[in-house]
Amino acid sequence: MLRTNYRNSKEILDTALAVVAEDSFEDIDGLRTPGRRDVDLTYHDGQVIRVSKPTPAEHDQARLEALRALRPGARADTAVLCPSMRSIGHYQRHLERAGIPVCLLEHYDRRPVDAAKLGSYHRAKGLELKRVYLPDYETTLVNGSRTPDAKPSETERERNELARSQLFVAMTRARDVLWLGSANRQPEGR
Repeated sequence: MLRTNYRNSKEILDTALAVVAEDSFEDIDGLRTPGRRDVDLTYHDGQVIRVSKPTPAEHDQARLEALRALRPGARADTAVLCPSMRSIGHYQRHLERAGIPVCLLEHYDRRPVDAAKLGSYHRAKGLELKRVYLPDYETTLVNGSRTPDAKPSETERERNELARSQLFVAMTRARDVLWLGSANRQPEGR
């Protein structure tokens, strides 16, 4: 288990660790290690920006405005990361319609290109970027349609743990800015 973090600031790392705080992971030695752990930091700059909007359209607009506000050349070190292929398709269409150049992570060869990188949480593993945007990230943490007091099945528990782990990986790709967006969806019928 790595004990020193060279990429993230305290604020970014604390936000990511909160996602996996209740989980434990098997380290190289085969020992179970808690998700919330002490880590030495070497990087101290960086911030988490939380944006909550009442509708998905307003959420998407806020993300576009943040990407448009970047200085020229900054998109080369920026990514929009998504939990699923469906959401990648949605955000690709949305960014391209807004005139924001996109480079899909599956085609990204790590050479600088002035386009927002776009891909899955899983595909982002191993990358380090100055700015990471996680649109509608809270949907990753939803426990399905069961009632809040119902105990999850073993399969559901494992699926939720994997989703949290992948979200943790996506969050920790950010060095300078972690942008967390959410839309306050109302349950249908309300």
